[in-house]
Amino acid sequence: GSPDNAYFADGIGEEISTRLGGIQGLDVLGRMTAARYRDTEKTPQEIGAELDADFLLHITVRGEGPATSRRVRVSTELVRASTAAQVWAQSYVAEAVEDLFQAQSDIAGRVAQKLGVTLGSEEYAIAHRPTNNDEAYDYYLRGNARYTRSERYQDYQAAADLYQHAVDLDPNFALAQVGLGKAHTEIYWVSGDRTRRRLDLAKEALDRALALDPDLPEAHGALGLYHYHGFLDYDRALQEFAIALRGEPSNAEFHANRAWVLRRQGRLDECLASYERALELDPQAHVWASDLAGTYAWLGRYADAHLLLDRTLDYAPDYPLAYVYKATAHALEGELENARQVLRRGIETLGLDELLNDLSGWDAVLLDAESRDQVEGLRLSPRISDTTNYYLAKAFVSRKRSDLARARALFDSATVTARVTAQANPLGPWPHMILAQALAGAGHREAAITEARRAVDLVPIASDKWDGPDMVLEHGNVYLLLGDIDQAIQEYRRAVSVPGVGHRYRSLFRHHPLYEPLRELPRFRALIEGGQ
Repeated sequence: GSPDNAYFADGIGEEISTRLGGIQGLDVLGRMTAARYRDTEKTPQEIGAELDADFLLHITVRGEGPATSRRVRVSTELVRASTAAQVWAQSYVAEAVEDLFQAQSDIAGRVAQKLGVTLGSEEYAIAHRPTNNDEAYDYYLRGNARYTRSERYQDYQAAADLYQHAVDLDPNFALAQVGLGKAHTEIYWVSGDRTRRRLDLAKEALDRALALDPDLPEAHGALGLYHYHGFLDYDRALQEFAIALRGEPSNAEFHANRAWVLRRQGRLDECLASYERALELDPQAHVWASDLAGTYAWLGRYADAHLLLDRTLDYAPDYPLAYVYKATAHALEGELENARQVLRRGIETLGLDELLNDLSGWDAVLLDAESRDQVEGLRLSPRISDTTNYYLAKAFVSRKRSDLARARALFDSATVTARVTAQANPLGPWPHMILAQALAGAGHREAAITEARRAVDLVPIASDKWDGPDMVLEHGNVYLLLGDIDQAIQEYRRAVSVPGVGHRYRSLFRHHPLYEPLRELPRFRALIEGGQ
């Protein structure tokens, strides 16, 4: 049907996939991977080989009429990937949401039967009907589409509004309550609104979902995210993810969220295993693939990082962070020209304004000369969602070119926008550290040091083995911008002394252009070589 209905067709497919994913003995590949084959002309054999999949379930959804009275035809075909032979096919017509849920349940049950899987306790889950309200279900599917659109505040806020409409129409719609709780949690996490009120809204929705269905895996997964993103309570988050995975062992999102928490705990072997399991289940999930690749790069596994990022850029060339992570991996190896070529490719593919939303200010000095010219000439546009990053990138480029007066003016501009974000997010470490760097570049020493110390205190190394050391490094960079070399090196010593991560900072110090002026100093060279 109309492209405007794509959210509905995708949503039905994802709902069926979720029901199948709750069946013990089936590994069901995730939504991001499935979505990439929506309009494919590849054969079942080609798809099966690419994904190491034994069977493919093809679903066609055709809807007619508005959400409140939509007539839907769902056609399904189960084929064996190796031969393209049809195993089972059937069509369903749904006049109301109850019919649609019956079709979803029947499809999941029949697929399990055809694959020789005997249903046990899962039978109730796949037969569950989450709502009887057609309009509420439509708002829920719209919310899902908006929630997964990006990791930015605007989309999370739009998703929260759509989920709120769904629960207003049906307060007993547990999955919509889960979506609402997740959206509020992520609004808090991405620094759009780091207030206690936002977390209270998330918890109210999740408590309601669990009161309606105490065993709902999605509710426990969302509660784990709440404990992690809301309070950095890693133990409680892992407990909830474990409960969620017992109900849906094929849910790639739960495995990826678990990996994030384990990384912050410094449990890196377990972290990598969870990331890798998430990608087994959703092999073309570009967000998790890029994040795992970035982790590989920080751990010095550059070949693994490049292999994964090259694959990611093949199927997600419009994802900015993949270019940033690949350039970072090259920079850590000392391959600065390769880093510049990757960033140039990102600019040519996405546009400079889009790339700057995800490229940190001091990484902008990695750009080649032509790109730095483009940065200096760039003007604000609607595509630039992070205005602070825009000003910082321009400031660092001007500083690299020794145009200190222009750099200071740009740092002053960054201070204005960064202060607004930091004031709105008193518990967000990165907003305070970014403000500290802007203040330092503008020459406001005491204010910069105050903000940097506040950021470090918010994520102490004792409780965060991943971002904690990074915050100490950035504290040193604040002193570097202030011209206080002795204090900067003292902070860098603290960062490299953290077990398991020191080598990544030594690679930065050895190769990144930001630290070039320090490499003539004997005490800095000693730090790079492993001395103190």
